[in-house]
Amino acid sequence: MLDKLNNALETTTSTSSEHDLYFDDKGNQIDEKNIEEIEQEYNRLVPEYNQLIDYLEKVSQKFSRFQQDFHFEQTNEKATKIVEEFFQCEQSEAFLEKRQRAMKLNRKLEFYKSLIEKHSIQSDWDQLDISDDEEDQHQHIDDQ
Repeated sequence: MLDKLNNALETTTSTSSEHDLYFDDKGNQIDEKNIEEIEQEYNRLVPEYNQLIDYLEKVSQKFSRFQQDFHFEQTNEKATKIVEEFFQCEQSEAFLEKRQRAMKLNRKLEFYKSLIEKHSIQSDWDQLDISDDEEDQHQHIDDQ
């Protein structure tokens, strides 16, 4: 039973659309080609996301401790207390808002990270100068 309760805390469902990924928190559109803007937004959001994850991890650990306690002392009283704590947590506006915000930030950060990586790979390819290599190969062949 506690496994199901713990999993319910960790289960995430996405409520933001793909459209939301292209806008910052102020409603300003993020230009996919402006990599500096994306990196700034990414760096701005990471600390908030980490704080939310820490909070959610503490809640998860709390229910893990409940599970361990219940394993040693399986009583109806313990089970009732755990279920009451779970529903109290799940009905808490603060908890629900933090969990939803963490899910939204996770999607945004993954999206921004993919754009940054895509741009980085493209930049690496753009910086390669193969003309010198071709000349060196031709000169090496001519020398033989």
